Amino acid sequence: MSDVRRALAQHFNDESSISSLVTGGVHHIGAPQNTAAPYIVLRCISEVPTHVFSGSSGVSVQRWQVSIHALASTGTYSIKEAIRLHMLSNNGRSTIGSGSYTASVLSVRFDNAVTSLIRPEGGGSIPIEVTDIDLLIWAVEATS
Repeated sequence: MSDVRRALAQHFNDESSISSLVTGGVHHIGAPQNTAAPYIVLRCISEVPTHVFSGSSGVSVQRWQVSIHALASTGTYSIKEAIRLHMLSNNGRSTIGSGSYTASVLSVRFDNAVTSLIRPEGGGSIPIEVTDIDLLIWAVEATS
């Protein structure tokens, strides 16, 4: 799972059409306190290893949630569109990772726009829009 997380984060950081919009960086599980939006949070929702008769096949199917956090809806929309165009530009398949580790993004679902309110300690509220993207990934486990 951590191989996919590193590969996804690196993939988003290396793609200039995405990284130029995500100035707050790509984070796992949650962003550090005081992270400036826009930023991305990666979460593994589920992982199912596949097996063959002789044992593990070295392949797993993983579902990842990519949450885009931005101060305005135009921020999440432009980042979502950059991710969509990039991930779907290769006939709907993207490969992440390199060397002994690769994963194929099999399906991408662009849904679940949610508006959240962040309340600073001093009072008031800052509207943060969060858009979630689901990625279904067919991952080949790292080998040493």
